[in-house]
Amino acid sequence: MTNQAAMNDGVALTAVGAAAARAVESSREAALITDPYAAALVAAADAPVPFPVVWPAADAELTEQQTMLLMGANYVGIRSKYFDDFLLEAVDNGIRQIVILASGLDTRGYRLPVPAELQLFEIDQPQVLDFKARTLDSLNAQSNGKVIPVGIDLREDWPAALRAAGFDAAQPTGWLIEGLLVYLSGPEESELLNRVNGLSASHSLVALEGAASLPEPSAEDLERLREASKQSGLPMAEILKIMGGRQPLEDTLHGLGWTAQSSTAEQVALSYNRHLIDPRFAPAGQSPSAPGATLLSAQKN
Repeated sequence: MTNQAAMNDGVALTAVGAAAARAVESSREAALITDPYAAALVAAADAPVPFPVVWPAADAELTEQQTMLLMGANYVGIRSKYFDDFLLEAVDNGIRQIVILASGLDTRGYRLPVPAELQLFEIDQPQVLDFKARTLDSLNAQSNGKVIPVGIDLREDWPAALRAAGFDAAQPTGWLIEGLLVYLSGPEESELLNRVNGLSASHSLVALEGAASLPEPSAEDLERLREASKQSGLPMAEILKIMGGRQPLEDTLHGLGWTAQSSTAEQVALSYNRHLIDPRFAPAGQSPSAPGATLLSAQKN
């Protein structure tokens, strides 16, 4: 399987979708982030899904699929801004070691003004990181900090691979866990956070996007998810685990010795003068808001 073909399969395809969303956000008049490499990464992937990479003109006629993808892009722009701000604040607070779990095609080490001595470890599937590195090399992209790829599936012994790449568990670390927990079951989420905690020195920081705790999906829920998958072109019905029994992330982190602060995604959006659902996509007669994820940041005591 070629690098390009590998990017069109399963979870890797969602990484392309997230890059497309960052390209869309970067094109907006009042953009929350700027990712100058996102559109090129999407083009290089040649995905089977026609991801938008620009925000549409006000009078543009959109298909149902385009509308769904642009609604998702609006949220990803908000989420990306939250995690960008967290990373920059961590650096301002003296953190010089950042780990991004399931980093996908994001280019924070290239697009954010981080110091040259910052070590930024990116953990993701090897084919995703290899594809990103090849594409960025073709663009002559230059990193600001030291970007260190760690190609491994998170179901494997990634802490050992991280240490082998030069990670120092004795130093405070900044962790970014974005767009990941929604793919994990409750027990998998707990295992991941226990591993993160075991690698974190005192005063380490973490930012997380918490998955909603929902009951086991009914047959009707699964059918709606399959329909959403069909409309968007993304394999959500296969890879999204909507499962109950999740302990609130704040409780989990508190039990591990972290002090956490959380906001709903809508609260974060409003702080950026946005809504989770852009008003142009809100159903007629309804408020442009929607239930969403929880965004948290925490410090280890």
